[in-house]
Amino acid sequence: MNGTLFMIKPDGMPFSEEILRLLDTRGRILDYAPRKIFESAIDCLYSQMDKDPVFFALREYLNENYCGIGIIDCSIDSVLEITGKNTDPIECEINTIRFNYGAGWGYTKSGLSVLRNAIHRPKSEEQNSLQINTFYK
Repeated sequence: MNGTLFMIKPDGMPFSEEILRLLDTRGRILDYAPRKIFESAIDCLYSQMDKDPVFFALREYLNENYCGIGIIDCSIDSVLEITGKNTDPIECEINTIRFNYGAGWGYTKSGLSVLRNAIHRPKSEEQNSLQINTFYK
């Protein structure tokens, strides 16, 4: 499937309609559905972080509730612009998805520190292809 993958994270799900409207300003949403995310998918999405101590907090956070998985018909750069280029919402441009809807630093149910930034998006074509194949085999 062509396009760019995005995932609305648990803290963004209460704002999913607003987030989808913002994404829709960049391109047509080709597919979207709320899903529970399996650990194998999290491992794929965040393979670069598997040795990072926050990885386990991230894994727990993404399993707190449903996430919204979708594909949008636009470039990765366009998705990065509307979502925010930084990981921390407070460092993102005003009126980006992460700035507007990311909750910032918080804690998982077990007390681990985690950055809640509302949305995941790939940063490269290679990541995008791998992540699309994870959800759309």
